[in-house]
Amino acid sequence: MNIKRFARTAFWIVYLSVCLPVKSFPVNLKDSNIELMQTDVKCDECITAALECFMTELNGTVKEECEDPEEVISPGVEFLSMIKKPTSDCHCESWPQTSFSNFLNEMESLLQRQNDANFFNVKGS
Repeated sequence: MNIKRFARTAFWIVYLSVCLPVKSFPVNLKDSNIELMQTDVKCDECITAALECFMTELNGTVKEECEDPEEVISPGVEFLSMIKKPTSDCHCESWPQTSFSNFLNEMESLLQRQNDANFFNVKGS
């Protein structure tokens, strides 16, 4: 019985590795203009406005539509309210709807970017 299972497993490994190769195409990062954006684009205000939108969304839709038995949303909103700066205009309604996990990933990414920007501003001073 074990030999049959081993043979079947070996067959599927060979079959999948030969018949279903995954071909990845190299991405030319120069086409993305990331280097130019890093040097030429300044967006501390944009990040702050985006974080304000995340705070508004957490405090509104997420609190109303999601279950939060451990009550972890309110401390997150309080944290965002402490780090945000007043902004003149924030058009949160124009953002596309997304899943909650993607929403949290994007918020974490923005927080990391703001943290990195603050680190380099303090270090460079």
